[in-house]
Amino acid sequence: MKKAFTLIELLVVLAIIGILAALVFTSLRLVVSESRETAVLAEVKQLQTRAHIYNVEFDVYGTPGIGTDCDSGLFADSEINRISESIVAKSGAAVTCAIGEGGTTFAMQFDSIDFGTLCVDTFNIRSQPIDWEDALSPVLCEQQ
Repeated sequence: MKKAFTLIELLVVLAIIGILAALVFTSLRLVVSESRETAVLAEVKQLQTRAHIYNVEFDVYGTPGIGTDCDSGLFADSEINRISESIVAKSGAAVTCAIGEGGTTFAMQFDSIDFGTLCVDTFNIRSQPIDWEDALSPVLCEQQ
């Protein structure tokens, strides 16, 4: 006589498979989130490098000022725009830009729900916000 599986045995197997699937999907979601964050950080580094190239070519980053338009001086550069737009698309960030007194420093702050605040300036990439009250002399990401 052939013995068949009982309903309880089948339900236990399905429950185990469901638990394992939930663990795998949770891990996969974390990996995808971390890979997006790594891609954003790499692009922020590219942005900083391109800004230095811009400064070598033109001797300044642009006209001093703060804003969300990011459409003058360094921020009008097509490569900077392409990188910025890619960062915004991947992170959903709002961008604020500043060029310091004399046009010798710059900063860009990306505020994202997913990644928090990410700031790139003339010298650093940090996860602290810019102190916009004192942003124009010089423009630097706040150091804690």
